[in-house]
Amino acid sequence: MKPDPHPTADAESAVDHQSSLTGLTADGAHQVTLPGREASGARTGDSGEATVVNAFPMEDAVLVSHYFESDEAFGVLREYYDKRAYRFEIPRQAFRRVRAELAGLGYELRPVDDVKRYAVAVRKYTDHPEVVFGDSVAEFSVDGYNVFVMTDAAAVDAAVAAGAVRLADAPVTVRFPTAHGTGPLTVRDVTAAGD
Repeated sequence: MKPDPHPTADAESAVDHQSSLTGLTADGAHQVTLPGREASGARTGDSGEATVVNAFPMEDAVLVSHYFESDEAFGVLREYYDKRAYRFEIPRQAFRRVRAELAGLGYELRPVDDVKRYAVAVRKYTDHPEVVFGDSVAEFSVDGYNVFVMTDAAAVDAAVAAGAVRLADAPVTVRFPTAHGTGPLTVRDVTAAGD
């Protein structure tokens, strides 16, 4: 089970002004393990660089799975926290505002333009590597496989090393939304791994 990103989390809904996502990719993000926490999917830079956190666009929201140590940063995201799924579901129309606020606090939410690069598959009804439950942002089933969207490239590598298959090498087809547009998957179509 993944850790709660903040012990005082609660979920509310909010709508912000209409905005769009930029088409940045998550190249260069590295896994960081925080003391007493699971892998975060972030890169902490030297000399005051922002902590990079991958953000995964779905049709109706952008998914983020990261432990924010700063109470102020968590406060920006509190209303978007899904306690059951251990992730933040930021409505697309609120993403630009949230991203700007977090940038001012030292976090860079970086939209992933090629979600498929971060996805692995495991045949349903077989043993699953533990890493797919702890280091995934979302899970869904398609054509006899469970597909997991992992937090970063290091988590993908760990899942593959433990027996998962990169989605590109699996015999299933999934069309993910991109930061530039939308696709067929919605947040309702995916559930947190381990549910």
